[in-house]
Formats: sequence, C-alpha cells, structure tokens
Amino acid sequence: DDADVVCIGASSGGAAALELAVRLRARRGISMGSRPVPSLSGLDTDGVELWALHNAENERDREGAIALRALLPDLERLVIPGESTHNILLPALRAARLTEFLDLLVRDDPSPMRAQRGPDGAWMLPRYERHAAYAKPRPSARARLLRRLVPGALRRRSG
Repeated sequence: DDADVVCIGASSGGAAALELAVRLRARRGISMGSRPVPSLSGLDTDGVELWALHNAENERDREGAIALRALLPDLERLVIPGESTHNILLPALRAARLTEFLDLLVRDDPSPMRAQRGPDGAWMLPRYERHAAYAKPRPSARARLLRRLVPGALRRRSG
C-alpha cells in the first residue's frame, strides 16, 4: 500500500523525494537541505504530507526550504535549532540519536516533531543532546601515558 511509503531525500535528492512521494501518493515526502526543481511546480499534493527540514543556521538550506514551499504550498518547514551544517542527519548522529531521529520522521503520528512554531512560521524540532549511554569514556591511565609518549599513536586513521 503506497499510503505506508515515506520518501526521504537529502541535499540534491530532497526534491526528488518530494516529487516521488507525490507521484506515488505516498504518506509523506521529506526533503532535507535541498533546493527546488521546476518539475515540482503544479503537482497535486492532496493527501501527501510534505516536509522540508533544514538546520536553523544554514542560510542556503533555509532559502531552499522557503523556495520549496513557494512551489508546494502544503509543504511544512521543520527546523533544527542551533545547527549550521548542510548535513541534516549529522547532529543526531553525533548525539548518538540517529535511529530516534529517523523514527520521528517516519512514524505515523508526527506530533512530537511539532513542538513549537518559530518566528517565521516553521516548526522547531528538539535539539538532540548526546545520549548518556554513548558518553565518551575517560581514557585509561595507560592510554594517556601512551598518548604522551607516542603522539598520534591512538588517533583513528582515516582510510
């Protein structure tokens, strides 16, 4: 059943997720930090929830969400306060709450996401604090000593 489908896209895939949601008559289409495309103009969005998420301090993504709303009047803007990155998922990932955040996006009842309206009419989402279960443990005395003796020895290597 298409009513159980949620289409999610980030950055350049955000507009495509919105268009796909409308064309499939999905339950919800979610764009994260994207810009509008001409193919969105004139779509019949009746019965499809459309959201555009962006971090509050990212002006380009904010402008993109406002432009999306101009093309899709039923679209709701959702803003994550205090964040500036283009990557919408990064704050939740850093806080070890990515699964919880994604669950909020796809659940049937989105009311927990709509905590309050911001001054420009967008819904303000809760800011994620680091989950206590994932707090960084203090390095052992042996690890601290090794770090002093061999600088860089305990740093993760990118690969």
